[in-house]
Amino acid sequence: MPPDTTAGERASSQVTATILLVGLTIVLALLVLLFFKLPALSWGSPAPPAVFVVCFIGHYDETHPTHLNYDSRIVLEHRGTTDVENSMLSAEIYANDALLPCRIETMNGHDFISTPHYGVQRMWGSGCSSLVWRPGEKTGVDLADGSIHPGDTIRVDILQNPTGVVISRHSCIA
Repeated sequence: MPPDTTAGERASSQVTATILLVGLTIVLALLVLLFFKLPALSWGSPAPPAVFVVCFIGHYDETHPTHLNYDSRIVLEHRGTTDVENSMLSAEIYANDALLPCRIETMNGHDFISTPHYGVQRMWGSGCSSLVWRPGEKTGVDLADGSIHPGDTIRVDILQNPTGVVISRHSCIA
C-alpha cells in the first residue's frame, strides 16, 4: 500500500496556517495599538504654557514719550489661575532666539534688589511687590536701553527655582 501523502501535506499546511495566523494577529494588534496610542506620542517635550504673558513692550523714553531711545521695557501679566510665589521664579529673555545679556534671578521685587541683575535697570508692579504673584497682576522689567528693537521677536521664559524648569513661555513681536 502506498504511503498516504495527503496526511503529511495537511500537517504542513496546519503549521504554516498557524504561523500565518499568529503573525497576522500580532500585526493587527500592533496596528490597533498604534491607532489608539499614536496621538499620545510626542517627538519632543510639549511647549510650556503661556501663564506669564508679555502685554507691553516700550521703546520710547518714559520722560519724553516722543523720543525713541529703545528703552526696552517689558510688562508681564499673570494670566494663570493660581497664586505663584514670585521668589521661586526667575526669567530669561530672548530677542530673535538669542538670550539677552540680562539676569533676573527672582521675580520678587524686594529680593531682586540684592541679587546680581546686570542688564536690568529696575523691576516694578503689583506682581513683584508682595510674596505672591496673583492672577491679573503685572510686573514690569526695565532692561538696559537698546536691548529690544521694534520688530524683534521677543520670548520670555519664566523658570522655577531652583530646578530651572521652564513653567511659562510667551513670544511676541516687539
